[in-house]
Amino acid sequence: MKKAVFLEYSGDTSNELYTDGSAYVYQMKEARGRGSDGQIMYSQQFGNLYVELGSMIGDRSNLFNGGIGSQYHGKTIDASKDAFLIRPVVAYSMGDFTVAASMEANMVSNAVVADGVDISERTGYGVTGNWNNGDWNINLNAAYLDAVDENNMTLGMNALWNSFGLGYVYSHNEYENKEFSGWAEGDVKVSTWYASYEFKDVLSVEDFSVLLGSYYTTVNNKLDAQPHSDAFAEEDDFGARLRLFYEF
Repeated sequence: MKKAVFLEYSGDTSNELYTDGSAYVYQMKEARGRGSDGQIMYSQQFGNLYVELGSMIGDRSNLFNGGIGSQYHGKTIDASKDAFLIRPVVAYSMGDFTVAASMEANMVSNAVVADGVDISERTGYGVTGNWNNGDWNINLNAAYLDAVDENNMTLGMNALWNSFGLGYVYSHNEYENKEFSGWAEGDVKVSTWYASYEFKDVLSVEDFSVLLGSYYTTVNNKLDAQPHSDAFAEEDDFGARLRLFYEF
């Protein structure tokens, strides 16, 4: 599902910012990209086997919305230093099938601290599978994050057939009161459907397409303790987009 996808979630995602009081749709991307001081990456193809080792170097407090002075589980983030995150990936192709697995972790202790607790101790795992044959392209993926006082699991599936695509993403956030007390305990779940369609060669113009995309996302709040009335109170959301695309 490429050109026509239009997808947002109730809550926040790991290619945006972690926001206290919002569900987190973890996407196995916290160590992907460039840090404040740069990136080192190695990749190699060995026949059907692909290996990659990515890293992110620098201040990672910007993962948390507002950085220093912002909140994590109701506690103020009051200190940070340069982090060193690694993200190894292994992928193997077998005919029409491709399977990939990855993990990501910060290797520096106390890179981001809130109320004396190292909240940069975040380890994520991910696996994805793809089947591509003729007019069909099907993807299955799963990601799991073990973080301070919360665990975030995301499961996703999407299928593309000719010009039509349909996908579903389910995220389960489990909150605890171990390191920090009195914030929130229980589960928050996010369900998101999205679809796309591409009209090709519109008005008989070669390589000119009209792309349609839409999504619908909901939040199911099952928290046992909730100190702030506005925490996790985000409403269901729907969006649609029309896009004109010409490939030169």
